[in-house]
Amino acid sequence: MSLVFISYSHADSDLADSICEVLTDCGVEHFRDVKDIPWGGSIPSEVRDALEHAVAVLVVLSEASL
Repeated sequence: MSLVFISYSHADSDLADSICEVLTDCGVEHFRDVKDIPWGGSIPSEVRDALEHAVAVLVVLSEASL
């Protein structure tokens, strides 16, 4: 299982949505906080686990992320 971890600013959610749509259409499994962290889940634990299993990290760089 290949997992792409997506790092982005929530100000760039529309762009992250588009990226996730393309990855899904291509059959690429990906981690995105709003999709994969359950309500009340431990954010640090979920992010750490996803990063440990990721084969790639996709970083959306923008003014909002700086």
